[in-house]
Amino acid sequence: MESTLWRTVGTKVFRVKYEEVNPTAPLAANQGVYNLMVGVMCIFSAIPWLRLNPNYGETLDDQILEMTFTAHSDGVMMMTAFLIFVVGIYGWLSLNTLTILKVQGVPGWVAMIMNICNAYSDPLIEGEGVMNSKLNLMGWILSVVFSVFGVVVGFMAVNWKKANDAAAIAHETAPKPMRKKEGGEQTELT
Repeated sequence: MESTLWRTVGTKVFRVKYEEVNPTAPLAANQGVYNLMVGVMCIFSAIPWLRLNPNYGETLDDQILEMTFTAHSDGVMMMTAFLIFVVGIYGWLSLNTLTILKVQGVPGWVAMIMNICNAYSDPLIEGEGVMNSKLNLMGWILSVVFSVFGVVVGFMAVNWKKANDAAAIAHETAPKPMRKKEGGEQTELT
């Protein structure tokens, strides 16, 4: 959206003023490329690459490799979804618009919870035994922990932004140091 639809859809979602559309277009395009790469990472980690080999799964090495890949894939997906969730919260709080939370934060949060719960369920354990119940409970506990942590990080990022904005304003309004030129005139230091 930021790369290709900035002047139409993007400016409405992010509430960009008309006079700021063209100056912010290069920054928006850069942001769009980053978002595209996050999407590519999600798709890449979801593809079962190891099963593309027709003879795959016949040896113990194949099974160990599959478990390792699955754990890695789950970790990448959880972390990516968590980051999308935090950025959605940051966008919502910093721009004061629920649209960003709906479009980015909520899907990231849902994906994060689904990935955590998927990682903490064991399809090899039949039924709802004690082990599977403990794994599911651990998944839900981690979902709550990551959700709360994501909200806290989002609020912290907004506070850092506010502090940085205040420092920038203070810097702009601070008196400039003066220096003397030959002849006794004073000019601002640059």
